[in-house]
Amino acid sequence: MTNALLDAERNIVTDVAGTTRDSIQTLYNQFGHEFVLVDTAGMRRKSKVNEDLEFYSVMRSIRSIEYSDVVIIMVDATLGWESQDMNIFGLAQKNRKGIVIVVNKWDLIEDKQTNTIRDFEKSIRDKIGQIQ
Repeated sequence: MTNALLDAERNIVTDVAGTTRDSIQTLYNQFGHEFVLVDTAGMRRKSKVNEDLEFYSVMRSIRSIEYSDVVIIMVDATLGWESQDMNIFGLAQKNRKGIVIVVNKWDLIEDKQTNTIRDFEKSIRDKIGQIQ
């Protein structure tokens, strides 16, 4: 997402899970304001974390959330809203952060109908409504 916002290839991107091991900070100047974007490593469930390196990577991602003003939760459209997304949402909400939910990989959804976007959004709203 950082590459898209910056309109430049600044970070290496791959579909391979676990490639990003650390948070990457990038200065972003837009609308007369300077922002620091922090692209964190993906945060997999504890049961999926089997390396010390990945454990510390997740801990740094959690710290990034705690120090941020706004958290952007990137949801994979092909997987939908998962329990780990809910955990991250809950952590951001508990820390009183602004939250933006972004759906990625929408182009990979093949069977799109008239109401597919609306139904996907409603599904997320229904799930996060449980902890609002």
